[in-house]
Amino acid sequence: LKWRFLCSSVLQFLTAMNALKNNEVKVAAIAGSLVAGLALLWLLNRRRRSWVDRASTEDVCKMLDTLLEDITEVKRRNRAMVKELAKSGVKFEEVLFKVQVASPPEILNQLISKFGDQPDVSQRIQRLAHPALAPQTRDIAVDKLVEVHQDMAAWIEEATDTLSRMPASDLQRATNSSKDAARVLSAISEYLFFRVEQKYGYSEDDVTASVFTHSGALRRMEEFNGLQQKMHDEMSRVTALVC
Repeated sequence: LKWRFLCSSVLQFLTAMNALKNNEVKVAAIAGSLVAGLALLWLLNRRRRSWVDRASTEDVCKMLDTLLEDITEVKRRNRAMVKELAKSGVKFEEVLFKVQVASPPEILNQLISKFGDQPDVSQRIQRLAHPALAPQTRDIAVDKLVEVHQDMAAWIEEATDTLSRMPASDLQRATNSSKDAARVLSAISEYLFFRVEQKYGYSEDDVTASVFTHSGALRRMEEFNGLQQKMHDEMSRVTALVC
């Protein structure tokens, strides 16, 4: 998982450093801002660490349950948005500028490092990676999974080509000028699985569950491994374009 973390104190620090370079007259005032910003950053980090130190497994499970609810709700809204766009012919560019991204708490990585080996926590982390929107899924045969992934690889390449042709100003608008790939990757995911459902009738949950169920057979298939590598390469290309 790739999440975007942003700390206002760091921004204050960088802003002050830039001002210091450009205007030496304001050294005293800027230095005060630097000290205040760094002090705030230290205090916030200390509080985060202390909460992680005090947190119990139950506390972490509750937080992950809440986060899963938030992510699932965002996915529902995104799915509804794409279906609405589809009424007039959905385009990747439209999905890109309207998709929503859930923001996890900044201490998530620390919690995973400390509690990730506990079964209750690890199960929740797995659900965060693939939040299910449907209570039941359909099993997809191995040969059909390969066919689906052939199309997915082609659609990812199309989306990446679209990104590569976009003006820099549009890419900045798509990522809120943060140079973070999370929003773009989320848009690609929503676009891909909409295309899958539109063509095959399979949901994202169907595909994800079936890949897990048939993982042993799929790993032994050279064609499927090649498709997975192609999709990975295209995602790396997306990250390079955005970041």
